[in-house]
Amino acid sequence: MIDISPVFFDCCPVPIAVIDSDGAIQQVNQAFALLVGRPQESVLDQAFSSFIYVQSGAGRVEGHPWTAEGKILGSRERPCCLKGVALDADGKLSAIVILDDTNVPEHAPVSIHTQRLESLGTLAGGIAHDLNNLLTGVLGHVSYLRLALPEAGPHADSLEAIEDGARRAASLTQQILSFVQVKTSEFRPTNLYRVVQSGSALIRGALHNSTTLEVNVGDEQLFVEGDESKLSQIFMNLVINARDAMPDGGRICVTLSRVVVDSEYRLKRPEIDSGEWVRMQISDSGVGMTPEVRERIFEPFFTTKSERGTGIGLATVQSIVRDHHGHVFCSSQLGRGTTFDVFLPCCDTGRGEVTPRDEGELPGGEERILVVDDEEVVRTIIQRSL
Repeated sequence: MIDISPVFFDCCPVPIAVIDSDGAIQQVNQAFALLVGRPQESVLDQAFSSFIYVQSGAGRVEGHPWTAEGKILGSRERPCCLKGVALDADGKLSAIVILDDTNVPEHAPVSIHTQRLESLGTLAGGIAHDLNNLLTGVLGHVSYLRLALPEAGPHADSLEAIEDGARRAASLTQQILSFVQVKTSEFRPTNLYRVVQSGSALIRGALHNSTTLEVNVGDEQLFVEGDESKLSQIFMNLVINARDAMPDGGRICVTLSRVVVDSEYRLKRPEIDSGEWVRMQISDSGVGMTPEVRERIFEPFFTTKSERGTGIGLATVQSIVRDHHGHVFCSSQLGRGTTFDVFLPCCDTGRGEVTPRDEGELPGGEERILVVDDEEVVRTIIQRSL
C-alpha cells in the first residue's frame, strides 16, 4: 500500500484525486478543486467521470501504474493526461494525477484557438440577443397587419412569408443564445416522465402528417436531478433532429426506462459509472449516417441539412447532458435510421419537486404598466398590445 502524506497531498500543485473501485471520488487536493472549479467537499462521493472524461489508454494491469488520455469537462473543455496507481493491495483505492495538457507549450495553438472560439461565442451571443429583439418587433407588427388586412387578400402570401422567415430566424437566435450563454441552472429532483409527456404533446404539431411519434414511457415516475427547462430542450432537440432525418416521413420512437449499471453492463458502456440511471432513447427510421458524419455530429455548427441546418442542436444536447453529469450516445446505420441514448443519474425520490399552485385571477383596477426596453420597435409593439 502507498501512503500519501496529508501535508504533501494538499500542498501538491498538481491535481490529484483518490477514487474507489466504482469510480467515486474519496479524496482530492486543493489543486484538483481549483482545476474543476468546485470546493473540495462538494466533489466527494461524486463520479470522477463527471469532472474528467477518460478517453483512451486506460487499460490497467494489476499492481502497475497506468496512463490514459482524458478531457477536463466544464465550460472550457481541454485535453489532459491521467496517471494512476493503486493505493492498496486489492485495488479498491487508486490515486490519479491529472496533467493539464494546455499548460504544455506544444498545445499553445490549441489554447489560443479555444480562446478565439470563446470570444466568437461572446460576440455571437450579443448579436443574437440584439437580432432577437428586432425580430420580436417584426413578428408583432406582422400580427397587427394580419388583423387589419383580409385573410384572403392580395398581400396574405407576402405576410405569411415574412412571418415564416422571421420565426425561423428567431428560432435560430434562440438556439445560438442557448448554446453560447452560460446560465445558472436550477437543479432539483425532476420527473423525466412528465418532461417527456409534456414535450411530446408540444412537438406533435411540428411533425409532418406522414410522421408518427410513438411514446413508450410506462407508468413509472423516473426522477433525475436537473433543470426541467434544460431537460425539455434535450428532448425537443433530439425529436426535431429525428424529424429532419425523415424528409418523407417515418416513425420516431421515444422510450424511457430505469437502467441498473453493473460490471457486466459496463463492458459495453465503460463510460457510465455503476448505479441506477434513467435512459431516454429516441430513435428514427430516417436516412441514417455514415461513420464519418456520426463522428462529427456533436461539433458546434456542423450540419448536413444544407441551408436549413444550424449545427447547434446536437452540440447543445451534449453540453446540457454533460452539465447534468450524464452521457449521450449515438448509433446509426446508413439507410436504416439513428438512435440516441441519453443516460442521466437517477434521483431516488421526488423530494423538492415544485407543484404549481393555482393562484386564481388577480384583482384588477387602475394599475399603470411601465414598459422598459432598449429597442423602440419592441416598446411600440408591447404598448399596442396593452
